[in-house]
Amino acid sequence: MVIHAGGQNICGATIGVLCLESYFPKPPGHIKNTLSLPFPVLNEMINGVTIPN
Repeated sequence: MVIHAGGQNICGATIGVLCLESYFPKPPGHIKNTLSLPFPVLNEMINGVTIPN
């Protein structure tokens, strides 16, 4: 069995979302609105990647 060195452990986050840079309100149901999902979500913004790009 191969054992790989681990990275940072993140506990309690079920899913991760990569996000574009956008600064408009996120209504319920939008993936970036963390209250839209019934489980913990980890959002990570990708700096410099905007909607027009």
